[in-house]
Amino acid sequence: MKKRRLWIGNTKSGENRVILINSELFNVMKSMENGRPKPFNFSKWHVMHKFKKFLKNSGIKGWEMFNVHTLRHTFASHLVMEGTDLYTVSKLLGLSSVVVTQMYAHLAPDYLKISVKCLKF
Repeated sequence: MKKRRLWIGNTKSGENRVILINSELFNVMKSMENGRPKPFNFSKWHVMHKFKKFLKNSGIKGWEMFNVHTLRHTFASHLVMEGTDLYTVSKLLGLSSVVVTQMYAHLAPDYLKISVKCLKF
C-alpha cells in the first residue's frame, strides 16, 4: 500500500502483474484496513453478474452493451484523452503490444495537432 501498487497473481495471460493505483483508489483501499467496512463485497467469480445487475438497476440506456471490459476501455480512453502516450497506456493495461492499444487513439483525433503545436521551432 505504501508504494501504491497492487500485485495481481494468476492473470489471464498467466503472468503476475503490478497495478499502480491513484489517490482515489488508495483512499478506498485504505478505508478497508483496520476492520472498517469493506466497500466491495464480492468474489472474483461473480464480478460480472454483480456488474450487470448494477448496470440494469442504474437506468443507463443501453446497459446490455456494457461489461467489465468496458471499464478497461474507459480507463484507457481517459488516459488517451488526457494526452498519455500509447506506449504508456499499453504498459498500464498490461498489453504485450502497442498495436493493440491503437484502438484507443481514435478518441483523441487532435493529438497529432497538439503534439506539433508543442514544438518551439
